[in-house]
Amino acid sequence: MMTLDLPDCFQRILDLLEAAEDEEQPETGPGPCLSRLLAESEALAEQAPGVADTHYIRGYALFLLSRQETAVAQEALEEMALAMRLRPGHHWARYHAIILCHEKGDHASVVHHFETLNRAYFARDGKDWRYLVAWQYAIDGLLRLGRADRFEGELTNLVRAYLDHIDDPDELLPRPGLLFNLNRDIRQGRLDVLPEAVARACAQFLEDRLALLIPGGWGRESDLSDGRAR
Repeated sequence: MMTLDLPDCFQRILDLLEAAEDEEQPETGPGPCLSRLLAESEALAEQAPGVADTHYIRGYALFLLSRQETAVAQEALEEMALAMRLRPGHHWARYHAIILCHEKGDHASVVHHFETLNRAYFARDGKDWRYLVAWQYAIDGLLRLGRADRFEGELTNLVRAYLDHIDDPDELLPRPGLLFNLNRDIRQGRLDVLPEAVARACAQFLEDRLALLIPGGWGRESDLSDGRAR
């Protein structure tokens, strides 16, 4: 469980946060745990304003809600931004800001936030996989910004990070689905920010690197073939 700087009377919110994370959300609206988290986070914001973790908790509650109600995503991002202004080293807020910025198409902010994300912070908490997820968003963002010059190096290093974990049976790394989707988008001509020849070269480089992850179980051959033009 993460440690947050909250008033003692709100420490219970951490258990509620984990329960809301694991709760299966009904289609009709937030489930009971998320509803309670939203209410508790609002009360926390009223009683302890100006505390970075107060705004992170509020932002995270809204982030969970935004999986159903996209209209609150901007409010969630604003809370994450406030948490980062109050504590520039708030890496959990920065991690979720990366996801929210990607969803709104703000790829420059995705890359900026990733550049100041601290991998060691997540590794110490046993959450190195979170950093690898953020890395995927940054790589996706670089290519969508036309930054092919940085794309290859970052992708090579991310794949190496995955392969470093290949013999660790206790490490459950997420499938790099964002990168398989990026490969499909390039192959199907949906990335027009790059010249055609550069896009083809990037797609081939991406496909070759993703193929290295298939023996480790992080992908399937069909994930690559589905993206190829027919």
